[in-house]
Amino acid sequence: MASIYKRKQDKSNKRTCWYIGYTDHNGKRKTSKGFSDKKETERLAAKLEHDVMLRKKALLTQSRKNKPRDETLLLLNIWKHLKKVSAKQQFSISKGQCAVFDELSMMQE
Repeated sequence: MASIYKRKQDKSNKRTCWYIGYTDHNGKRKTSKGFSDKKETERLAAKLEHDVMLRKKALLTQSRKNKPRDETLLLLNIWKHLKKVSAKQQFSISKGQCAVFDELSMMQE
């Protein structure tokens, strides 16, 4: 269960934010900043707990920030393979596909 609290130095000020302490799907304690309204912070805490429960059951996936997409990896693997084949075979690929491969390889470097 998530705990909702204000920091010790902010207890006297009504405009300061509430904080949410909860355990993530890996069992690690996390702290998240809430809202200045306690009821809204309780709703956010309930949502965070629900998301953790779904992640534990593998119904909700992690956000994929800073990870290449599967299509990008597939195209890069194809490009690596094409470097090994002859120039005639490489030429048979349309110019549009080559442009995509070049752009992806530049992004990867």
